[in-house]
Amino acid sequence: MMANYGYRIMRADWAGSSDTEFVADLVITGLDSGPGVIEKLTNKISTSLGYNIRSFSIEGKEGYFEGKVSLIVLNIDQLNLVINSIKSLDGISTVTRVE
Repeated sequence: MMANYGYRIMRADWAGSSDTEFVADLVITGLDSGPGVIEKLTNKISTSLGYNIRSFSIEGKEGYFEGKVSLIVLNIDQLNLVINSIKSLDGISTVTRVE
């Protein structure tokens, strides 16, 4: 093909891994087990997994809580790792990404 149509062939340069970060917003709901809910979540995200939390808010009602977390991640694989790690914590009901 190169011999007959070399003028039609372009060399492909593939982009390597990008260092571009993006902010992912998560909504976390679960059982409000008292003191330590915030520490448990932030410890898992920041200390254990090493991701930067951009913003964090939480509100409790009638034994349940809803938290909103904005994280800085590099790709969807990292985001899925965080989501699955949070889901595995005791007392967590749902973890959903907000688009």
